[in-house]
Amino acid sequence: HLKRQQSDVILTTEKTVRFDDPLLNVRREGQEEGKVIAIIDSRLSLKKNAKLFTKAKHCHIYHDKNYSVRYPIANCSYHPI
Repeated sequence: HLKRQQSDVILTTEKTVRFDDPLLNVRREGQEEGKVIAIIDSRLSLKKNAKLFTKAKHCHIYHDKNYSVRYPIANCSYHPI
């Protein structure tokens, strides 16, 4: 959690979010801090009920430019690549 606290952004993938459902926040000494999360989700298959969306400061979702954002998730920016 010290390394998370020292990081500007935490990078992960859609598969990690789907299978592990992590919070990816910082929990130290009785304090909790949301971080900026970057997620590689080429096919825009993230589910809006994933835990990290409740704690993240902001999420950047990187996806295949051939996929359109149909159901945007609150507090997320989408970046076609």
